[in-house]
Amino acid sequence: MSEYGRGIQQMVEYCKTISNRDERLQCAKAIISTMADMVEQNGDAEDFQQKLWNHLARISNY
Repeated sequence: MSEYGRGIQQMVEYCKTISNRDERLQCAKAIISTMADMVEQNGDAEDFQQKLWNHLARISNY
């Protein structure tokens, strides 16, 4: 997804290499936080968070 840029893609690729599930989740949450800072929030905060998690799944090839 081009709106997030190469930096987010590199963070996702690194996150996928983490074998510990808890550490991987913490990494994913940090990525979501960074993504939220990059795009403007529209509407409900819960929907916005779900949208970001969906984007993360898509970027990581599910």
